[in-house]
This record gives sequence, C-alpha cells and structure tokens, in this order.
Amino acid sequence: MVKAEKILFSRFLVFIYLMLGLASYLSNGVAYNLLSLNPALTVADSELWRLFTFSFVPGTIEGTLLFSFVFWFIAPILEERFRTKKFALMLVLVILLQGAIFSLLFWGKGVVIAGGDGLAFFILTLYMFLEVSDGENLIHFHSRKIHSLPFIVLTTVVWFSSVLIHNSFVSSFIYTASIIAGSFGIILGAIIFMQIKAADYVFGRKTSISSPVSIPSPEELITSLHTRRKRAVQNQYEEDDEYAAGYAYSDYFSEDRLNAILDKINEQGKDSLTSDEKLYLEEYSRYL
Repeated sequence: MVKAEKILFSRFLVFIYLMLGLASYLSNGVAYNLLSLNPALTVADSELWRLFTFSFVPGTIEGTLLFSFVFWFIAPILEERFRTKKFALMLVLVILLQGAIFSLLFWGKGVVIAGGDGLAFFILTLYMFLEVSDGENLIHFHSRKIHSLPFIVLTTVVWFSSVLIHNSFVSSFIYTASIIAGSFGIILGAIIFMQIKAADYVFGRKTSISSPVSIPSPEELITSLHTRRKRAVQNQYEEDDEYAAGYAYSDYFSEDRLNAILDKINEQGKDSLTSDEKLYLEEYSRYL
C-alpha cells in the first residue's frame, strides 16, 4: 500500500495541472500563452521557464484526463519506489529534455506546445515495464486489482484513437503535438527502464555466500565476553603460579647444596647420607 506521505507530491502535481488549466480558461488564454512552449520566444527572448512550465499547462481534454489519471493512481507507486526526491528529479530531467528536443524540432515553425501527455506516457511506460519485470503486473485501485499490462495498453490505444479522431474534426497542431509528445514519453520510458536494469545488473549484483553467517545475539556476546575475561584472569593466575613455583624450585634445588651432598658421599660414602639428603637427591633428579 502506498503511504500517505509518499503520494502528496504526485497528486499535488494534478492539483497544479488543473489549477493552471482553470487559470488559462479564466484569463482567456493568457496563462496558456505565458507558460506554453514557444521555441521562438524561449530562445530569442530567453524565456527559459517555458522549457519546464509547458508540461503543466493543459493542452487537450484527452491530455488533461490522462495526466490526472496517471499522476493520481500510477505515479504515487513509482514515487514510493524511487522516493520522492529521486522521483521529482527524474520528472524535472524528463520535462527539460522534452522541452529542449521539441524546441529544436519545431524551431522556426511558429507552433506552440503545451500539455503533460509526454510526461504521463513516460510514467505509464516505465511503470508497466518495471511491474512486468518484477513479475507483479498488477495495479491496486483500493480493494481492486487490475492487470497493468493489458490495462495500460488499452489506455494507450484509447487515448491515441481519441486524439486522432479529435484531430480529424478539428485541424490543429496541438493534437499532432500531443501524439508526438505521447510517442516521445513511451520511447523515453522504455530507455529509462533499460538504463535502470543495466545499472541494477552492473552495480546491484550481490556476491553469494557459500555458508550462512550467524549473527550472535547481544546476550551471547555478553556471555562470550565474560567467559573470555574469566579465562584470561585464570590463565594469568596459572602463569603467576608457575612462575612462583619455578622460582621456589630453583631456589630449593641449588648447586651449592648439591655439591655439598656429593662431597659428603665421596668422603663418607652413600650410607652417611641422612633421609632428608636422600630425599633431596631423588627430588632433584625429578626436577631435572
């Protein structure tokens, strides 16, 4: 489920789109002429804001319905996937790229371009490919689930058919521009999808681990630490005891006493030795 805080940006764009359309209608086209993409004015008069604002000025009824539907239901899903900042940056780059390309294509032809058709089809295409590649292929409309691939294909066919029919009755470049913008959005969406998958393949591959790694719990770590400390103290005590014992043995088994006993044996014989001296010789031999 899409969280509420993650869908505010996408649905806020719908609000902006509709408000600009209402402002254009109430101002008798003044807002439309000020914000739409006019290649001659954009370059000659340095009105560079048109490279961005043209996508949020409604051009056709079909484009308005499509933009509102896509950014209310589909775009929040992608916004949650890419996070709001990355998603917003992606939209800005797509809009500026479309504005720059359209300015070059229609330079000197006296045409005016407006509408978010290309942006809407970019979102539709990217979402469709991502969903299909992930194996989900479902759009969640509250409690209902719709297969995304046939639904988006049907939406695309209906939209293009409606624009073509409308263009046959009303001869205007704005419908031709809508078709071109929609085609541009589909192509760009497919390109961005392939770039995302290529980046995932190059940078997102994970090295497999042959044996599982178990992470001990904090209780196990504390117990292990206490055990290590206890062993260290015990080893220190044992080393101290061995050192003390070795020092005592070296002091007890002195060469002077041994030489004295050996001299006594040479002079008086082995029978002259006392029991303590005989015990001393036995212990000395074991000590060596």
